[in-house]
Amino acid sequence: MFSSFLGEFSWVEFIYMNDVGIERYTEVTGSSCAGKSTCFENVQNYITGGEISGCFLPSAVIRGVFFVLGFFYLIIRPAKLFWIIRQCRDIHMSFLHKVSAVRNAIEKFGCYLLFRNRAVVVDEGISHIPFVFQFSADQISEFLIVFGSELQKISILLVPAPPEKDLVARLITRGHKKVTCSESAKSFARLNIIVSEEYLRALKKQGKLDVRVI
Repeated sequence: MFSSFLGEFSWVEFIYMNDVGIERYTEVTGSSCAGKSTCFENVQNYITGGEISGCFLPSAVIRGVFFVLGFFYLIIRPAKLFWIIRQCRDIHMSFLHKVSAVRNAIEKFGCYLLFRNRAVVVDEGISHIPFVFQFSADQISEFLIVFGSELQKISILLVPAPPEKDLVARLITRGHKKVTCSESAKSFARLNIIVSEEYLRALKKQGKLDVRVI
């Protein structure tokens, strides 16, 4: 049904999960190069049909739809929108990366608004925002409070970060827009590992969310 509307696009993939025990809106999150794609490949082997791909609309159009829906979702919840903007102002990123992070976050809420009542799995949805903004431990804790109402309706699959040397090797091999040399790969890997560990710690402490470590 959705294949006529949604296609393949860079940051999000949708798969029907009824045949593998997923019964609600589910998000996969984790560090860059942590193995999330491998997780999706393994899951796809058990799907009997309904993979959402092959849409005639270009990815830019789909992301545009998500952005509009996400902005609508957040504009009527101004405290949440302003919280995102405030975090963006305080993080140590270039201006272009900050703009990209805010756009990325808004798109995730559009995706959530459109599919929150369906049994689908989403790669890097709302629960991935701490990795996008590279939050500190305090920011992660605040994020879980501010967006608790959304996160309580999401089943979260967290892929832990691999050891630093493995993550650095993957970042260099696969490439990443924030990695320009071996030193930046090491720095980015360490930061992702810290975010991953602090996020997992905060999720366990929070205790009210549906979280599975895979």
